[in-house]
Amino acid sequence: MGGMGEDMTARAELRVLKGEHGADKVFCLAASEQPATATVVLFVGDQLEARHVPSEVLALQDPRRQAALMAAKFPGANVAVVMPSRVEGCFACFDHFLGRTTASGEPLGYGARDLKAAPQIASLLQDSGLWAPHRTQLPPPARAPATSPAKPRPPVPLFGDAASKVRAAGSDSALIAAAESAATIGAAAMAAISTQHQGLGSNTEISPTTGTSGANTAAEPLHGEVGPQLPFPAVILAGFSKGGVVLNQFLAELSAWADQAAERATSNHDASSERTRAPIAAVSGAWQAADTAGPAAEGGGGGASRAGAGSAGGRGTTWEQSQVGALRQGALHAMGAVPPNGGVGRTGSAAPTQAPHVAAPPSKATEALLEAVTQLHYLDVGLNCRGAFMTDPNVANSLQRLAAGGVGERGADVQPKLPHVFLHGTPRQWDDPTRPWVGREAQTSARLLRNAGLPVTVQKYFRDHKPSLAMHFDVLQKFCTRPNA
Repeated sequence: MGGMGEDMTARAELRVLKGEHGADKVFCLAASEQPATATVVLFVGDQLEARHVPSEVLALQDPRRQAALMAAKFPGANVAVVMPSRVEGCFACFDHFLGRTTASGEPLGYGARDLKAAPQIASLLQDSGLWAPHRTQLPPPARAPATSPAKPRPPVPLFGDAASKVRAAGSDSALIAAAESAATIGAAAMAAISTQHQGLGSNTEISPTTGTSGANTAAEPLHGEVGPQLPFPAVILAGFSKGGVVLNQFLAELSAWADQAAERATSNHDASSERTRAPIAAVSGAWQAADTAGPAAEGGGGGASRAGAGSAGGRGTTWEQSQVGALRQGALHAMGAVPPNGGVGRTGSAAPTQAPHVAAPPSKATEALLEAVTQLHYLDVGLNCRGAFMTDPNVANSLQRLAAGGVGERGADVQPKLPHVFLHGTPRQWDDPTRPWVGREAQTSARLLRNAGLPVTVQKYFRDHKPSLAMHFDVLQKFCTRPNA
């Protein structure tokens, strides 16, 4: 490699960067022109000793040379070559990115309930200055013209008038307090009903007695909505040889992120329902107090007047009471909180919903990285044990759900784009008779990820060559970045 390649090799700078789970050595190579087109992160393999290793292999093992090769493969990109968190003998150990491992760094599964690789990568890149999570926003959508002028909703003085009548009748302080409580909570109930019906548009009228929509149902878009947000700066992850284990962990965390987002959505829905039930129960309790206060105020506070205030043999019902009762039932129906028996119990209580345990959501930077990764390159990956590739069907199923609908900050407005997975292999790994599982795992991984909806490209190099250590490292120069090339 000469000329520009040598210049890029010399420009690669070794830095010790602070990550969320520990400090790591990273060789950083910034693109000559900024902003960069993407940020490429390469995880290296085992660190071979100089003796008994061909010089061309040692040259390709040089992390500065690897940074230059990545820069040539991805023109205009920033490059970060991440060294192992520790090295046992010659074995690379990525402790800061994986969960449980053996003493020599082999992964003991890819557990992702608590994210580890994604936060570490995001924090390292932020500390390096090669990538920063930021968003830009499109302008809000244009508001559709209204079909008719919006009509202001008439004031609803039902509860306030009832409280005033109780106060004017000279009732005792307990009855006045009950009526005022009904007035305050009733106003909150009306606000809740209005919120529930905002989706009908500002021209939709809500009946003050039933809580149902009126005849004028011309809809308009809601005000103040933010338009779809553009993606984060792209990140490309590559793993050479044993470094591929970090990519497996990333896929497991991407799938866990999708599951956690779904669980948080369910938990938030349950919490929202509980918040809706609480004011309804309060309205129901206050209604019972007002139900007693209303007839007393109408009859001057005398208990005898209740018996003859209404129809024969019945209990007196004022206009305010009938309006309050109708509004209460309308509120319950509008909020979807009417019990199966058609009303609230005498105490107005509701059993609390026990929210399921949900793992803490990732940080903004971590979630940004999970959304920003566009490609994964497995560069002749292999292990001396099983686990070189992602073959967990549960991970694939979660990724399939992620492909089916938006999660996280993207929401439903932006369809998530799953990363393109490239499997680059040689006979050195895929045809090794002493480790037949490596090739089988590569095939299984390609099938599972394709079925999950991820684009997958499989490339085998040096097909007709005898397996060698040189071809293993030469993949760093030969691998193709074009899909299905």
